[in-house]
Amino acid sequence: MDVIKNLDELDARLIRLDEALKKSDEALRREFDLFRMDFPAPTATDPDSEEYKREQFAIYERIAAKQYDTANEVTSFDPIPMANRPFPYYTQGSEVIGDQIIATGFILKTLKLSAGASVLEFGPGWGNTTIALARSG
Repeated sequence: MDVIKNLDELDARLIRLDEALKKSDEALRREFDLFRMDFPAPTATDPDSEEYKREQFAIYERIAAKQYDTANEVTSFDPIPMANRPFPYYTQGSEVIGDQIIATGFILKTLKLSAGASVLEFGPGWGNTTIALARSG
């Protein structure tokens, strides 16, 4: 596994990721398995400070190649097809779909929740795990 240590190395890896995505979602995911990035620790340690904020926005602006704006958070997609065929199914990749089903099953099995238990899920994404949890009672 490659360890990326700086943003120049990340730029080179992003090119490889773009090329993999042109092939398939599965190729992209395999490429993601080949590296991790160790960001340097921020020099500003107080997350409420202006210095920390500037440091984090500088990383964002370097990676995104543009200044941060809330308009950057908007993505355009048609929600009806995405709701009818959410992740992982829209990938049409049996490996990605299978991995998601196995992962969800592992989570359900490992949690060992009793019927009627309450769960607070952070960052539910498309909600596949939330749906599985809700359907299990």
